[in-house]
Amino acid sequence: MTQTVLIQNPSSVPVQPHAKGEGHTHPVSRNSGRAIEMDWVDEIRINLSAAERRVASLPGRRTVKKDAQAAWLLKAVTCIDLTTLNGDDTAERVKRLCAKAKAPVRGDVLEALGFAGLVTVFVKAMLCNWMVCLAIVITMTSASTVGKIAAAWMPMLIFFGQGFEHSVVNMFVIPTGMLMGAKVTVAQWWLWNQIPVTLGNLVGGAIFTGLALYITHKPRGNAPAPLTAPRQVPAE
Repeated sequence: MTQTVLIQNPSSVPVQPHAKGEGHTHPVSRNSGRAIEMDWVDEIRINLSAAERRVASLPGRRTVKKDAQAAWLLKAVTCIDLTTLNGDDTAERVKRLCAKAKAPVRGDVLEALGFAGLVTVFVKAMLCNWMVCLAIVITMTSASTVGKIAAAWMPMLIFFGQGFEHSVVNMFVIPTGMLMGAKVTVAQWWLWNQIPVTLGNLVGGAIFTGLALYITHKPRGNAPAPLTAPRQVPAE
């Protein structure tokens, strides 16, 4: 493996022999580089007071929490340089660094993150269909069209505002993203989103709304006999 050596004023340098043991010389011209053009830097204008306020607010901001920490960690790992910066990189060391860059996180950690993602979308899907079914039930409390719209507004606002998962919505959103260039395969879509979301929607709608209403309003087995008015006997 040939190492790169910096030579001050080279005119003719010998090159390391080839595998067959033959050597040769050839002139090596020095890279003179190019001058730094500062015109584009001088043209940049910023609001200094706004930048200072932004920098001063950074220490008081909340740090990244929970699942987002792993996502930002994985993003930071992709920015790591693949050299040791010592000038003594060997073929094996480069292979090891490339393998580390290809799989920067252990497989068990990725599997744990994947399972956590499945649980997350499942729970969000349950909460989503709870809100959707609740909106339908609440509309029955009003006889007017305006009342029905107003009653269904709050559950649907919670559904979209909290970013809950709905299988029918995802059948449009995810394929649209794939058509626009998202790096998601059909298998990834169904395995990591569509199937757990559909199951979560079924569980949320059946338990939180359907089962709750059935338990509340189910017919009683030993219902008391209805009260009857006493017979009126005419006075003699």
